[in-house]
Amino acid sequence: SALKKVKKIKTKDGGKTWTVTQLALPNEYCTSLISKVKDSMLLSCNGVSSDFYESIDNGETWQHVKEQENF
Repeated sequence: SALKKVKKIKTKDGGKTWTVTQLALPNEYCTSLISKVKDSMLLSCNGVSSDFYESIDNGETWQHVKEQENF
């Protein structure tokens, strides 16, 4: 089965209009933004390691901040 291509979209008017960006996510398994974080974007990834990535520049760049260890 083919993976869905995730597109990042942005709004500058509170959601009235949206623009598709060319920005890429740091990992193909990263699909869930955690909305309660302020001053940054925190992205949760599915998969073996359950990685977390953070962006402080609205998704221009991503920093790997946590990898869940296997128990």
